[in-house]
Amino acid sequence: MRAFSIIACLGFLALGYAAPAAAQDVNVLADLQKFYDDNRSRAVFIQVFADDADRKAAKLEATGSGVLLESGYVLSGLHLLGDESEADFQANLAKKVIVGAVGFSEGGNPVTLSFVDQATNQDLVLFQFNPELSKDFSFACPATEAVRIGQPIAILGFPLGGGLQVTSGIVTGRDPNRIDTTAVVTYGSSGSGVYNAAGRLAGIVKGELRAGGDKTGFSVLVPISRAAGLLGQVEHEDGLPCSGVKAPPPSDVSPPAEIVSSYTVEVDDEDRTAYSGGPVEPNPGCQNHDTESCVSPQHGGQFIPDTAHFVVRSLTDATLNRTNATLTVNSPFRVCYALHAQTGACELRYEISGHASAIEKYER
Repeated sequence: MRAFSIIACLGFLALGYAAPAAAQDVNVLADLQKFYDDNRSRAVFIQVFADDADRKAAKLEATGSGVLLESGYVLSGLHLLGDESEADFQANLAKKVIVGAVGFSEGGNPVTLSFVDQATNQDLVLFQFNPELSKDFSFACPATEAVRIGQPIAILGFPLGGGLQVTSGIVTGRDPNRIDTTAVVTYGSSGSGVYNAAGRLAGIVKGELRAGGDKTGFSVLVPISRAAGLLGQVEHEDGLPCSGVKAPPPSDVSPPAEIVSSYTVEVDDEDRTAYSGGPVEPNPGCQNHDTESCVSPQHGGQFIPDTAHFVVRSLTDATLNRTNATLTVNSPFRVCYALHAQTGACELRYEISGHASAIEKYER
């Protein structure tokens, strides 16, 4: 008997059975191109960095997707933030930087997402950013009826940490805690919005279903009903939950002549080493062998602001009094670190080894 498992796709209400007749009259998923164009501003590209204290040293931990709700709230998958079963999960959460970019501006500058609350048993998390930044975007409205087996659904998200994509499938199974579907998801799809034929938010992507480690061709979703506790905290702009959806201004989110996908990738220099002293150095007269590590965009794009960091491979002085890496160039087109090592006695070797790194954003 094969064991089934759900692979999280980080590159992260009691269900009713009857669907209203009105929801069946119009199938917004019949034209996926139009659905994509009309709803892309509901999708949020999410990046999770490891360090809030100094972004120069921050390391990208995960990329995923989210759904824009009213008043700048964003619903996503909790596992993007790490393993919530670990004892120090909450302490580590305070050290993370979560940023998001909304809709058609997914290739633009990301903004910080503030943690609001979590639903651990449902693998869901609620963020919020400045509502003024999202006032011109349409937002998702939760479905009031559960999807049924055989009904179509569509997923809007950022698989593999790349550009926004839409994938579709049918519901193959469900219970109050999960929905199974033929729609394909992968790493980066976690937290993506799942929409029913009426264009309402029916769930959130959890991961792909595997049997004994093998792909099954099915994916697992969290029903939107399981987010009831989180959705109850969303502030509705007119006092009524999702009584209307804003139309995006044409100047901001009008569909392009052709779809341009935006991608992000971490670009690394090769490891460099600065050292001073050691058995092979003359005494007196040992020298400081300083060096530099630089990196430039490799795909015709630009580095995202504040993503430059130095990756340490080895370090003989943890106090950084005698070895250090200093950021000397930090521009959209070049990042450089100066590596320095200085010994106090020629017979003692001090060194620092590592490389410059930054996150490039590019389109194709």
